[in-house]
Amino acid sequence: MQDQQGIAIVPKMLTSRLATIRLALLAAVLLLQGGATVGGASGDKQALAYEVVLALGVPRQMAQLEEYMKAELTGPQGKQDQPSLAGLDPAPAAAPLVASFSSQFAAYQPQVLSEVAELYAELFTAEELRTIAAFYKSSAGTKLVALSPELVEQTTQIGLAYGQQAMDRATAP
Repeated sequence: MQDQQGIAIVPKMLTSRLATIRLALLAAVLLLQGGATVGGASGDKQALAYEVVLALGVPRQMAQLEEYMKAELTGPQGKQDQPSLAGLDPAPAAAPLVASFSSQFAAYQPQVLSEVAELYAELFTAEELRTIAAFYKSSAGTKLVALSPELVEQTTQIGLAYGQQAMDRATAP
């Protein structure tokens, strides 16, 4: 897609969306890894850690992240990022990029899961990993994983509400 001067406009819009997506991906990875560094773990610990990663629902989280990132590529924010898209639908023009992104993101999943498991293997003993896996496989652990997105959203809203109150009081005359 080009503007009136023949300049490709979708790539510019998509480039700014990609920056947002990269930040979201970085935040998700940092949340999962807790700031740990990668090193070597024994095969048993790695297997236990991988079990924990699966029990935590990391593959589901990656699928949700992928959907979020695809929406960022094709969503209405693109029109704000690129005023020349006003009145145009950027989604069809972005379809090849979205398809390419999805394919590449899927190809990275085994490596991401392996690296996240490695992080857990470094941070926890084998016994701790067994305990964590058992909890997350229990009904309470499964429920916690299922409700985590909602809990994070509501916790964020509570924090933002009090943050706004604190800001209002701090800036009041």
